[in-house]
Amino acid sequence: MASETVVMNLIGFLYLFILGTNAASVGLGNRIDVGEVDAVEKLQTINENPNKFQQSIIAALISHFSILAIAGMLFLAFNKYNTILALIGTIFRVGEGIILSYNEIESYTLLNLAKEYAIANGTDKLTLTSSTGKILQKKNIRFKFGLNLLAFGTLAYIILFLAYEAIVIPIAWLGFVASVLSVIGTVIILTKPDIEIWYKIGLPLMMLFEITFGIWLLF
Repeated sequence: MASETVVMNLIGFLYLFILGTNAASVGLGNRIDVGEVDAVEKLQTINENPNKFQQSIIAALISHFSILAIAGMLFLAFNKYNTILALIGTIFRVGEGIILSYNEIESYTLLNLAKEYAIANGTDKLTLTSSTGKILQKKNIRFKFGLNLLAFGTLAYIILFLAYEAIVIPIAWLGFVASVLSVIGTVIILTKPDIEIWYKIGLPLMMLFEITFGIWLLF
């Protein structure tokens, strides 16, 4: 049906759009690492070009709001195969979008702290640095949890794809390997931040799957 084709095309577009806007955000300086981030360095980086940092937040918000859109569209497209698996996958992806969006909204607080830091001295600088460190730590934890929800949500859909042959099988198996490794990796970094190997393998594979799947849905 024409309507189903349109939905599939839109999902494919959103997969690539989300990756593109996220890459733009990172390129503009809005990067969250799974490891520790130096608060002073972060404040100084923001002050070097606050407009650029603000643009990076906007790009990230567009990316994360798009996750909410793709979550709904995935359910519309694939719930006919298995409603429960589609619902589970959608709930995880919606949770991911909400948590990551909240994370970016809180980034505006860093803009204000950076402005205050630029004119502060002595004790005030230490206080602002401490506040920034706490915010970054919380953002870091939420970011990891968001990636965890991405991994579980994708895995639910991949199980559906494989069980019902809803998409091309080689792409589905790529998604299976990527999502399983991502689940393992994101669970581990939530409890043992120093063990990043599975995370570093799983997430790039997840990106490869999303690019491949997105292109396949488009064409």
